Amino acid sequence: MGSKKFYIVAIFTQIIYAGMSLSSKVAFATGMNTYVFLFYRQAAGSLILIPLTLLLKGKEKRPLSLKQLCHAFFISLIGMEKVNLKKASGIAKVGGMMICVGGAAILAFYKGPYLKPIISHPIFHFEESETDITTTSQKSWMLGCFILLVATMGWGIWYVFQAMFLKDYPHPVELMCTQTVMSVVQCFVVAIIVERDHSEWKLDWNVRLYAILYCGILVIGIANNAQCWVIKETGPVFPSMMMPINLVATIIGSQLFLAEGIYLGSVIGAILLVISLYSVLWGKSKELVDTPTNQDQPFSPDFLPQKESEEQDSRSQVDTL
Repeated sequence: MGSKKFYIVAIFTQIIYAGMSLSSKVAFATGMNTYVFLFYRQAAGSLILIPLTLLLKGKEKRPLSLKQLCHAFFISLIGMEKVNLKKASGIAKVGGMMICVGGAAILAFYKGPYLKPIISHPIFHFEESETDITTTSQKSWMLGCFILLVATMGWGIWYVFQAMFLKDYPHPVELMCTQTVMSVVQCFVVAIIVERDHSEWKLDWNVRLYAILYCGILVIGIANNAQCWVIKETGPVFPSMMMPINLVATIIGSQLFLAEGIYLGSVIGAILLVISLYSVLWGKSKELVDTPTNQDQPFSPDFLPQKESEEQDSRSQVDTL
């Protein structure tokens, strides 16, 4: 199986994240308050993660230190890749990153003509709220792209901080559980300040509840833990390179399940992002092939300890002589 399991898990999590975008869009389209939705989503995830953490941890009594709790709190609020431009792998990785920036720029600054959905009748039907804002003016488009840029940067920082944290405390499930429980408190404080209408907090058996359950169980309970495991094993760069799959899966899902059209700029941007993804992945695989076998341990967390033990053995042999 080798490193293929990391690709499989990373792609699987990005598809689940795409479902989160679609289900959240449906909930917001019905008029659900975004802050209330976030609180319920995190609360549902906590109900899954708390018993899961207790079950997996078992009899282990190693608690989180105060410093680690502070780090987890900071992570809940919100290792770089090396390149060698003298080799084809480095050029491919840099070129892929530049293509990615170009695709993101097209998504932000070029809307293009509207393309009608391939399927005229959506698989899922829902009633949109009269207060749902669906304007597509240039101003709102730019604002949305800017907010998305900030969110994506925060997502990347979240990856980096998780990787740093897991070096000292290698328990992905417990880390995810801790920051999720803390985010419940954070979201509740914000939501209760923003939304005082009690009727907006009521839940019925409709798309709002289904979206909350999907995000709480599949996204927070499964995908976030899987993503955290990938970050622990490979570092923060590898899962970040898989994020274009999220966009492509969201576009396909919006066509199939919601019968929503798309703008030409989004299609061109998505194509460039996919090209950038495979360019970077090709460069990474080429780099691993060109690396000598004694240094080629791309996904083995035990490599460094083994190397240190070998150095200690050699030193002891020299001392004996």
